[in-house]
Amino acid sequence: MMLSYFKEQFDLEKRLLLIVIALAVVLVLATALQPWVDPRWLYMDAQSVGELSGDCCHIYDGAMSMLGIMLWFGTSAISVLACLVFLYRSDLKGAWFSAHASLVSAILALDDAFLLHDVAFPNLGIPQAAVIGFIGVLILSYLWLQRHFFGAPYRWLLAISLSGFAMSVGIDQVMHSIETFWIVAEDGPKFLGIVTWFLLHLMVLTRRLVDLTE
Repeated sequence: MMLSYFKEQFDLEKRLLLIVIALAVVLVLATALQPWVDPRWLYMDAQSVGELSGDCCHIYDGAMSMLGIMLWFGTSAISVLACLVFLYRSDLKGAWFSAHASLVSAILALDDAFLLHDVAFPNLGIPQAAVIGFIGVLILSYLWLQRHFFGAPYRWLLAISLSGFAMSVGIDQVMHSIETFWIVAEDGPKFLGIVTWFLLHLMVLTRRLVDLTE
């Protein structure tokens, strides 16, 4: 009976996650196919839109970019809150994981918000490839050190997230284009990667918190 209950709960949880991911895919497709605004102005950061479009400024400039940044910071914020709860409950492993998750997500948010790998560090003489390499090592080392938290129930979310990031970085490094098709091809998968990154941490932290209360 108990096994049946947990299986039912997991199936419901998975369906809800798939619905959220499907809505994110619909949003990406809708922004890419809508006829009113050049989609690249929705995906590029607002500063770049103002510089390149010649038609500054609109409330929708950089809309998808800003949503992604919100989700990065959202992941960092819920991780901080979880860290405080874990410390209160003397769960040091949970606290270390959530603090690590918050730091990595905040760095990724700052990179997106302030164009660190695109503009800031290259202007200081640090090659973009080096910054991207550092971010890649940061993510992979985090996933390796915290690998026991990313169990089978949510590994598929991690796979979707990393696939989106890898596709985005690959297109960015190979094409170096600001044409609409390539901007959407680069930033669409990235947005889906951020959505699933947020969902992954939301579910892992929630499951850990629920286990503490049982």
